[in-house]
Amino acid sequence: MSKRSNAIWQSEKVILHCRDVCLSYQYWTKQSLIEDLNLTETAPAKISEHLFKAPFALISHGLEADPIINYGNQVVLDLWQISWQDL
Repeated sequence: MSKRSNAIWQSEKVILHCRDVCLSYQYWTKQSLIEDLNLTETAPAKISEHLFKAPFALISHGLEADPIINYGNQVVLDLWQISWQDL
C-alpha cells in the first residue's frame, strides 16, 4: 500500500516483537539484522522503527503447526499490496 502507517511500529506489542526478532537473528547468525544498530544501547522503539522502515522485506511467523504470519514491515505491506490489519 502506498499509505504508510507509522502507528504500526509504535505499538508496545510490535516494539517487543521487533526486539525479539533482532535478538533471535543475532543469536542464530552472529550478525546484526540492522547494521550500525547496537541492540543493548538502542531504545526498543527505535529498533522497531528501523525494522518497519528498513529497505528490505522482513516477515515473521509464529511457532504454530501451520505457522501464522505475525509481522511484516512496510516493504512487505507494499509488495503484497496489503494492509497491516489484513496481514
